[in-house]
Amino acid sequence: VEINEVYDIGGEALGYRFNKLGIAGDYCAAAYMIVILVKVSHMLPVIGDIFHHGTSMVAIFLLRNALEFDYAPSFYAFFAATMLLHSSASMFMYSGFLILKLGTPLYPHCRGTFAKMFMCASAMKTCIMISAYVAGWWNYRLFFDPRTFYLRDRSTSEWNSNPYFLERMSWREYLMNLPYSGILVVMLPIIWTFLFISQTYNSWLQFTIGFYELRLAKAANAKETEAIVEEQSQVMRSMSVGTLGRLGLEEPTVHHIDDDEVVME
Repeated sequence: VEINEVYDIGGEALGYRFNKLGIAGDYCAAAYMIVILVKVSHMLPVIGDIFHHGTSMVAIFLLRNALEFDYAPSFYAFFAATMLLHSSASMFMYSGFLILKLGTPLYPHCRGTFAKMFMCASAMKTCIMISAYVAGWWNYRLFFDPRTFYLRDRSTSEWNSNPYFLERMSWREYLMNLPYSGILVVMLPIIWTFLFISQTYNSWLQFTIGFYELRLAKAANAKETEAIVEEQSQVMRSMSVGTLGRLGLEEPTVHHIDDDEVVME
């Protein structure tokens, strides 16, 4: 990506063909911001969301501006696409979770099937995310290839960072002069590490919920169901006071006591 690109800068502005990708990143950042604001306003645990959503918003800000100002649009667009793939991959898991939680009260005999669908969706999400990580790291090596920034450093070097009015620079012109490649070459591995930790924990939690629902589906009677619910409650309670719990990384876990009552911790 980028090292074999040839641009015609006589037509539309450089990088405009990636406008839809930028809009998708803006919507993603807005959704993450709304989640954090809603949780803060309801005094819910938010540190885990800041851990994941906050680092994602930093990545969106840097990549969004690098795509526009650093004259290597295909290179940065590839990073942005792989990171947006992380978000879009979750739609399978969330759809499976909704089917599990909304379908089980209506079709209790299908609880085991719904749980298996949910875990398969979570596994699919994990595979897509791992593929996106591998692709991102493969593209990362081009930071150290001088051909990547040929357009910025050679073809347009005489004018690409010149402000319109040096004595009165706008905020966009200040952003234009940030060293995005130098910042991202350091920040991307840190951001990816944060995201990998949180997504690994979430995948573990999703499989924990799936196996819990399978055990409930196989329970022979109400007494065995109550024992499974109590055991799961103790496990999640111990997690909530553990290291990850103190970080606020736990997600709400829904426990079915019976078909008519749902308890959320």
